[in-house]
Amino acid sequence: MNKILLDGIKKKLETAKGLWVEELPSTLWAYRTTTRLATGETPFMLAYGTEVVIPVEVRETSMMVQFYNPEVNDEELRVNLDLLEEIRETARVKNVAHQQRTAPHYNSKLKAKRFHQGELVLRPDSTSGRRKRGKLRMRLNCKPDLPCLDPPEQDNK
Repeated sequence: MNKILLDGIKKKLETAKGLWVEELPSTLWAYRTTTRLATGETPFMLAYGTEVVIPVEVRETSMMVQFYNPEVNDEELRVNLDLLEEIRETARVKNVAHQQRTAPHYNSKLKAKRFHQGELVLRPDSTSGRRKRGKLRMRLNCKPDLPCLDPPEQDNK
């Protein structure tokens, strides 16, 4: 799951524990309509070729809504769709440039390690029987002087 989406859901769930299903649509809407640094565009624009009209603009009559003309709008949508591939290509080029600018920073923190045949490597043990923990799993409140116990596992038989 995308880290940005997870962070957004977790922030909203601080006050509404267990209601992630109700909060997901608004978190996705915010994600899809926010301009990305790497591309300079919103995911909505890259998908549909037009800027989104947010619900507040519809209720509180913005200039875009006030001067809406169906014939002009249809023509502009066709033009936007014609330009969509160019917009996507520009966004791709900006994304590649962003990756090239940030790569040296991330690569400077890497420590090269070469493995040779026969060396032992630590891997997760799938046979240990430990229960997998989900990313949105509720964490238990543990006190420093008391042990922190996981809830009992439920049999799914």
